[in-house]
Amino acid sequence: MENSSVASASSEAGSTRSQEIEELERFIDSYVLEYQVQGLLGDKIGGVQPASNQLPLLL
Repeated sequence: MENSSVASASSEAGSTRSQEIEELERFIDSYVLEYQVQGLLGDKIGGVQPASNQLPLLL
């Protein structure tokens, strides 16, 4: 009976960890997208920025 309790607790911890990872991935994706949009707007308004200041396009 103890083994099933340990397995259940482990499963719940893994599920919570997966949710945290997914939330972090969504945050990073939105941040990268915002950074890329700002870079594109900067290109249109103020000319081309040096490539070293831009993140690579991640798809």
